[in-house]
Amino acid sequence: MRYWNEKQSVESWQRSLYEILDLVSSKKIALNSDFQIFSFEEVKNALTEYEKGSQGKIILSF
Repeated sequence: MRYWNEKQSVESWQRSLYEILDLVSSKKIALNSDFQIFSFEEVKNALTEYEKGSQGKIILSF
């Protein structure tokens, strides 16, 4: 997606990213690596996990 993104408008890229995040959070698709999804309201918890050296991705859902 990184190369596709270079050719898209900001609005198009954001729409696509939100669609992917919705699919991940609804478990319709799975990511290959470990990850944790935090709501925007849980940003402090996400930062705490990051500071602990948590392996995998930390994703904020808006």
